[in-house]
Amino acid sequence: MKNLIILVLLVGLVAALFTTRPQQADFEKFAHSRNLIDPQPTASQTLVQSLEQKAQSYVGTNISLVSPTDSLLKKCTYQNDMLFTNVQENGQTIYTGIAGHWFQRGSGAAATPASK
Repeated sequence: MKNLIILVLLVGLVAALFTTRPQQADFEKFAHSRNLIDPQPTASQTLVQSLEQKAQSYVGTNISLVSPTDSLLKKCTYQNDMLFTNVQENGQTIYTGIAGHWFQRGSGAAATPASK
């Protein structure tokens, strides 16, 4: 009887994980709500460099309508497994989604600013 109860609970756990597995649209909402790539200047930029970058955007020479988060989402690939979802960038897993939550893994683009 004890083994039957354990089996029923295990099947219920697997079913719950399968039905709450996040999808690609869930990661896109997560990425936009958290602003995974911060467009702020890094500490290594000097004041002059940050002012030059801002001046270029005012002049209109370097205006981009695509946000850094959208460019990250275009580079990502999604690997849906039975119980979880992996988000990969350049072959490295940067996020894993399980039970309706996203967990950061490794040092992906979310940990470093966008490269130029």
